[in-house]
Amino acid sequence: MLGTNYIDCSTQSINITKGEIPIEKNVIVIDESGNTVGVTYPKRARGLVKKGRAEYVNDLTIRLSALCPSEHSMEDNKIMNKLYFNAREWRLDMSCRDAKGERSFITDMEGNLSECYMIGDWENGHHSSLYTKQLLTLEKNQDYSFIFWLNGGENDRNNEICQFQVIFTDWSAEPNSYADPGSQRISKEEWDNRLIYKLNRSFIKPIKRYKGWELYEIPFRTENKEYTQLRFVAEAAYTTILPAKDKEYYADWEDVLDPLEEYRPQRHNIFFEDGWPMNNWYGTKRLMQQHGLNKEGSHTATASENFTGIPMDFMLNIKQNLEEKLQNVRDRLQSVRDRIDEISEDDEDDEEKLECFEELEESLEESIDRWEDLAEVLEESIEKWEDAEDM
Repeated sequence: MLGTNYIDCSTQSINITKGEIPIEKNVIVIDESGNTVGVTYPKRARGLVKKGRAEYVNDLTIRLSALCPSEHSMEDNKIMNKLYFNAREWRLDMSCRDAKGERSFITDMEGNLSECYMIGDWENGHHSSLYTKQLLTLEKNQDYSFIFWLNGGENDRNNEICQFQVIFTDWSAEPNSYADPGSQRISKEEWDNRLIYKLNRSFIKPIKRYKGWELYEIPFRTENKEYTQLRFVAEAAYTTILPAKDKEYYADWEDVLDPLEEYRPQRHNIFFEDGWPMNNWYGTKRLMQQHGLNKEGSHTATASENFTGIPMDFMLNIKQNLEEKLQNVRDRLQSVRDRIDEISEDDEDDEEKLECFEELEESLEESIDRWEDLAEVLEESIEKWEDAEDM
């Protein structure tokens, strides 16, 4: 909710949209000596009491245990300007030729209808960008954070783009006018200096993971510029952004993770009914059959028993594709190693370039290890299938 109305709550400024009732911090927090150290939300207070880190003095006061007085004081007294996602205050950047995006209501994690924005598709090179309609006038050189839920943003080819960006600019617009995303409005220097946060492949750890959704609170500090623009960028993967409340609201929510996460090449995506393509090798049903798991992730029947219903030519095709991918990665690794040897022999090249290629070499080696592990599992499954067919 990127509104322009602010309420001064002495400890922080909360940015809300007109007509919305904000969650109020009304529970006083005291330390073991009775000194007031801050205020917090009722839900956060219940969570602290439930975990044995505090106790109720009365309905609107809790006393912290001796184990965590400073932690809570720092958390609740820190001044932070918070911004929230509101789908109606964002628009799709149509200057991108193949941009895809749609604003719609979906059922959220609490069973309520919530308005989201889904951008991107599965095609390589299809670049989609979502940006704030109005340039934001934020205080200069101040700390802010942006809060939202995210789903998707990854594909099974590991070549997607999923980013949150912050751009600071001095471009002056007429009051209440919409921001033009064109490059003629933002200087090259301002564009090059934008902040980029990668939201895929665990580059940034989410605050909460719940049934395929990830909760993020991205911090940033404004520069000495008049305006700020926020952006989401997606390529080669459907990406959905949903409004979120303060993280304290979700304090009692236990993370609900995918029990088959370690076997899948991409995270959950609401584009699919089950979160993943049902007919693909990493579909839930097939992975559960392969690893002998039930829906809760517990072992049930053996993999050989479950695989008897899957055509042999299907698994052999997967194996062939996997072997081809492995060979491609091995070839790329060899090219990187050859380049490292060239850089090492050339004294004119700097060490930063060498370090970059060495990091790439390490990454490729790790990828090969993962693909080989997967190939080994697949080979074992094929053998078990054959044994089951012979019985």
